[in-house]
Amino acid sequence: MDSNTDLEKLTAEYYASFPKKKDQLEEAFRLILQNDWDKKSLITLKLLTHKLSGSTGLYGFTKLSDLIQSMEKAIDRFKSRGGEKEAISKIFSEVIAQFDHEIVAREL
Repeated sequence: MDSNTDLEKLTAEYYASFPKKKDQLEEAFRLILQNDWDKKSLITLKLLTHKLSGSTGLYGFTKLSDLIQSMEKAIDRFKSRGGEKEAISKIFSEVIAQFDHEIVAREL
């Protein structure tokens, strides 16, 4: 196999994990809301967003990566000074919408 074929295969495998990754984000965010924005839930979401921002960018999902990075930065601002709940919630909705968009676009 050549390197282009290998990359295409890896990208396809990564893309196949999008529904699971989206579910993980939704669960982490649900826990934040359920636990009233507690530190432990925020750390879980922060770690997940950090991991996803890098991997989505690596595989060429630039818009998704940028949105996730924005969410990660908003979480950092919240942790340092508060007041970012609405921003995090808005970006979270955009991230989920972009995941949905990517899933539908690949299925066409």
